[in-house]
Amino acid sequence: MISSFGWAIGVTFGDLEHVFDTSWPDHARFHALQALMWLGGLTVAVVGIATGPLRRGERWSYAVLAALLLLGQGSYFVSLVVVPDGAPTEWYATPLSALNMGLYAAGLALCWRGYRIGGSDPAHG
Repeated sequence: MISSFGWAIGVTFGDLEHVFDTSWPDHARFHALQALMWLGGLTVAVVGIATGPLRRGERWSYAVLAALLLLGQGSYFVSLVVVPDGAPTEWYATPLSALNMGLYAAGLALCWRGYRIGGSDPAHG
Protein backbone atom coordinates (compact mmCIF):
# COMPACT_ATOMS: atom_id res chain seq x y z
CA MET A 1 0.00 0.00 0.00
CA ILE A 2 2.84 2.39 0.83
CA SER A 3 4.47 1.71 -2.53
CA SER A 4 1.21 2.65 -4.27
CA PHE A 5 1.19 6.02 -2.52
CA GLY A 6 4.87 6.52 -3.34
CA TRP A 7 4.21 5.67 -6.96
CA ALA A 8 1.21 8.00 -7.10
CA ILE A 9 3.13 10.90 -5.56
CA GLY A 10 6.12 10.45 -7.85
CA VAL A 11 4.07 10.19 -11.02
CA THR A 12 1.82 13.07 -9.99
CA PHE A 13 4.70 15.52 -9.79
CA GLY A 14 6.10 14.35 -13.13
CA ASP A 15 2.75 14.39 -14.91
CA LEU A 16 1.61 17.74 -13.51
CA GLU A 17 4.73 19.28 -14.99
CA HIS A 18 3.61 18.05 -18.41
CA VAL A 19 -0.07 18.94 -17.94
CA PHE A 20 0.82 22.59 -17.36
CA ASP A 21 3.67 22.76 -19.90
CA THR A 22 2.25 24.96 -22.67
CA SER A 23 5.06 23.91 -25.01
CA TRP A 24 3.44 20.47 -25.15
CA PRO A 25 0.66 19.92 -27.69
CA ASP A 26 -2.80 20.10 -26.14
CA HIS A 27 -3.48 16.48 -27.07
CA ALA A 28 -0.37 15.31 -25.20
CA ARG A 29 -1.35 17.41 -22.18
CA PHE A 30 -4.84 15.88 -22.35
CA HIS A 31 -3.36 12.37 -22.17
CA ALA A 32 -0.98 13.35 -19.36
CA LEU A 33 -3.94 14.52 -17.27
CA GLN A 34 -5.96 11.46 -18.24
CA ALA A 35 -3.10 9.17 -17.16
CA LEU A 36 -2.79 11.06 -13.90
CA MET A 37 -6.47 10.51 -13.16
CA TRP A 38 -6.18 6.81 -14.05
CA LEU A 39 -3.33 6.59 -11.59
CA GLY A 40 -5.53 8.08 -8.90
CA GLY A 41 -8.17 5.45 -9.62
CA LEU A 42 -5.63 2.62 -9.55
CA THR A 43 -4.24 3.86 -6.26
CA VAL A 44 -7.71 3.98 -4.70
CA ALA A 45 -8.38 0.44 -5.99
CA VAL A 46 -5.10 -0.90 -4.58
CA VAL A 47 -5.66 0.69 -1.18
CA GLY A 48 -9.28 -0.48 -1.08
CA ILE A 49 -8.37 -4.05 -1.96
CA ALA A 50 -5.35 -4.13 0.37
CA THR A 51 -7.26 -2.84 3.37
CA GLY A 52 -10.32 -5.01 2.80
CA PRO A 53 -10.30 -8.23 0.80
CA LEU A 54 -6.52 -8.79 1.03
CA ARG A 55 -6.59 -8.37 4.80
CA ARG A 56 -9.36 -10.92 4.98
CA GLY A 57 -7.32 -13.31 2.85
CA GLU A 58 -9.74 -13.38 -0.07
CA ARG A 59 -7.85 -15.24 -2.78
CA TRP A 60 -9.12 -13.14 -5.69
CA SER A 61 -7.52 -10.03 -4.18
CA TYR A 62 -4.02 -11.43 -4.77
CA ALA A 63 -4.71 -11.92 -8.47
CA VAL A 64 -6.20 -8.45 -8.87
CA LEU A 65 -3.32 -6.78 -7.01
CA ALA A 66 -0.78 -8.77 -9.06
CA ALA A 67 -2.51 -7.63 -12.27
CA LEU A 68 -2.47 -4.03 -11.05
CA LEU A 69 1.23 -4.40 -10.26
CA LEU A 70 2.04 -5.65 -13.74
CA LEU A 71 -0.31 -3.39 -15.69
CA GLY A 72 0.00 -0.29 -13.51
CA GLN A 73 3.55 -0.11 -12.29
CA GLY A 74 4.91 -2.38 -15.00
CA SER A 75 3.66 0.03 -17.65
CA TYR A 76 6.63 2.29 -16.90
CA PHE A 77 9.06 -0.39 -18.04
CA VAL A 78 7.00 -1.33 -21.09
CA SER A 79 7.02 2.36 -22.06
CA LEU A 80 10.82 2.46 -21.75
CA VAL A 81 11.06 -0.32 -24.32
CA VAL A 82 8.37 0.96 -26.69
CA VAL A 83 9.33 4.66 -26.56
CA PRO A 84 12.94 4.75 -25.30
CA ASP A 85 13.51 8.36 -26.38
CA GLY A 86 10.55 9.43 -24.25
CA ALA A 87 12.09 8.14 -21.01
CA PRO A 88 12.33 10.53 -18.05
CA THR A 89 15.59 12.48 -18.03
CA GLU A 90 16.00 12.38 -14.26
CA TRP A 91 18.64 9.78 -13.35
CA TYR A 92 16.61 8.52 -10.40
CA ALA A 93 13.31 7.84 -12.22
CA THR A 94 14.02 4.28 -13.36
CA PRO A 95 15.79 3.06 -10.19
CA LEU A 96 13.01 4.48 -8.01
CA SER A 97 10.37 2.91 -10.22
CA ALA A 98 12.14 -0.45 -9.99
CA LEU A 99 12.49 -0.13 -6.21
CA ASN A 100 8.85 0.82 -5.83
CA MET A 101 7.68 -2.07 -8.00
CA GLY A 102 9.92 -4.43 -6.02
CA LEU A 103 8.48 -3.23 -2.71
CA TYR A 104 4.93 -3.71 -3.99
CA ALA A 105 5.79 -7.23 -5.20
CA ALA A 106 7.54 -8.09 -1.93
CA GLY A 107 4.55 -6.91 0.11
CA LEU A 108 2.17 -8.93 -2.01
CA ALA A 109 4.42 -12.00 -1.76
CA LEU A 110 4.61 -11.67 2.04
CA CYS A 111 0.83 -11.47 2.25
CA TRP A 112 0.52 -14.56 0.05
CA ARG A 113 3.08 -16.39 2.19
CA GLY A 114 1.19 -15.41 5.34
CA TYR A 115 -2.00 -16.68 3.82
CA ARG A 116 -0.43 -19.97 2.76
CA ILE A 117 1.22 -20.57 6.16
CA GLY A 118 -1.15 -18.99 8.61
CA GLY A 119 -4.58 -19.52 7.17
CA SER A 120 -7.03 -16.92 5.99
CA ASP A 121 -5.69 -13.74 7.57
CA PRO A 122 -2.36 -12.72 5.97
CA ALA A 123 -2.32 -9.35 7.75
CA HIS A 124 -2.27 -10.98 11.16
CA GLY A 125 -0.81 -14.41 10.27
